[in-house]
Amino acid sequence: MLTPVGSCFYHLAPDDARLFWDRLPIALACASLMCAVHAENVPGMAKLRSCVELCLALAFAVFSVFWWKWTSDLRPYLLLQGLSLILIPVWQMTWRAPKADRIAFSLAMILYVLAKIAELSDGAILNLTHIVSGHSIKHLLAAAAATVIVLRLLQRDRKL
Repeated sequence: MLTPVGSCFYHLAPDDARLFWDRLPIALACASLMCAVHAENVPGMAKLRSCVELCLALAFAVFSVFWWKWTSDLRPYLLLQGLSLILIPVWQMTWRAPKADRIAFSLAMILYVLAKIAELSDGAILNLTHIVSGHSIKHLLAAAAATVIVLRLLQRDRKL
């Protein structure tokens, strides 16, 4: 829920100070999603261990954004995003998550990777289309990725 708030705040007057508030919720969301999938898929995962992992992951997420702010080095922030793209499918395959979960998360990850590609191709896409930028497409694809996961979770809740 904080991601659109941070993004709106940044886009009202884009600068590095506001970019911090755009990146922080994204980092927190990646860390939270990764820990939720881990806790859900590991057999016999203790609640205390899950809470500790979540706290550590959230601390790293906050650190990664502060690190970028202090050093201009995005590596910890990108590492967090990359780990979620790698570890989530590995955990889901290793502990045999339901097929529908694996499909939904795979689709969401594909959309997220396409969002990152659109972001990196911002100017080229605008020059090609003269209507929409890669940055705008990134927002739509990232929102679609989140929607896929939310819809899957809602579908699962209805079955319980």
